[in-house]
Amino acid sequence: MLTKPPRIYSMISCGLFLLIPLLVLSSCGGGGGGGGDTSGSKSQNPVYQPLGLEEKWAFSTSDKIYSSPACAPNGNTFYVGSNDKHLYAFSPQGTVLWKFPTEGAVFSSPAVGDDGTIYAGSCDGKFYAINPNGTRKWSSDTGGWILSSPVIDRQGIIYVGSNDGNLYALYPSDGSRKWTKSLGGPVSSPAIGQDGTIYVGSGNLDWNRPERSSGKLSALDPEDGDILWTGQMPVFARPAVDSEGTVYAGSTNGFVYAFEPGGNTGEMAEKWRYQTGGPVLSCPVLDLEEDTVYVGSDDARLYALHTADGSLEWAAATDDKIRSSAAVSQNGTIYIGCHNGCLYAFEDHDGARQGLFPTHRQEPIVSIPLIGQDGTIYFCGQDSRVYAIRDTAVDRAD
Repeated sequence: MLTKPPRIYSMISCGLFLLIPLLVLSSCGGGGGGGGDTSGSKSQNPVYQPLGLEEKWAFSTSDKIYSSPACAPNGNTFYVGSNDKHLYAFSPQGTVLWKFPTEGAVFSSPAVGDDGTIYAGSCDGKFYAINPNGTRKWSSDTGGWILSSPVIDRQGIIYVGSNDGNLYALYPSDGSRKWTKSLGGPVSSPAIGQDGTIYVGSGNLDWNRPERSSGKLSALDPEDGDILWTGQMPVFARPAVDSEGTVYAGSTNGFVYAFEPGGNTGEMAEKWRYQTGGPVLSCPVLDLEEDTVYVGSDDARLYALHTADGSLEWAAATDDKIRSSAAVSQNGTIYIGCHNGCLYAFEDHDGARQGLFPTHRQEPIVSIPLIGQDGTIYFCGQDSRVYAIRDTAVDRAD
């Protein structure tokens, strides 16, 4: 059975999973969650040996995977998109239950509604609602590739960004539009606060030099899409929102920001900022038990920052840039993918490396791991594979 680890707090309403952020690229072969750039390919990597993590099974699709797994409400099925133009449904044992065809790469991660409907965008410009048996429920057209991942609010309204520069609010019954908001550039994956406010990045990402990118972070009213607040920093990864309404966002300018509500006007005030050594294209992930936000950077480090003031708790080094995002197990182990083609395991208290798993061809990992109730870690690689691995360090205390 697959469940979301309760330690992870990502305010996406309805208990849905963190999904990959938007990347604006020159072709649909580009990546989400930080992918697209294959500079971390096997030919440039040392040969890594597994440490503390071992493969249970792997399934090969026929093209690269940038999508992150999302879980069905019953915990017995998970869904992954592939650039081979299909959305796949898997059992925890790796059996393909069905695959749904689209006319373009399924680059982004799916979201799953309370009724089991799966929502996913495609590079064919369509946004799909898929029944749990793999049949089409409806589709809705946008004016561009859909690289970002959808989010669902408590009323079931679906929000999804498109490369046509719009954020769409769609009704779950038939995909009709509640509203459409132009944000002046390709739109990232949104996040939702407890009060329903939508936080989303938009702009233009310079893939070769992310630090040259331009963009903004916006807060929108869920009723009509009106902009309540705008922060002038380029944000291309989904923000995170805590129970107090504080918004955490990473920027290609190298900073991680925390903003807190400034009152009834919808304005946000900067609480703190922390500068990493490179562009941040990783989604911030909150661990409320530890009062910590975890975020990766292009400087090849995973940062643990105190949510109260942004001070550094620790920084763990990898061997390449990090454009995946973290998942935290119930026992406190942090799993995150890296552009060197390895999945890392770190201790949450001090960042000590606990494990390492190299993918078959050591191509970049931008997929965000999904942790099953039995501790199995599911993720995807740009080597076209879906992986299930287990943590062999059985002496780790729960």
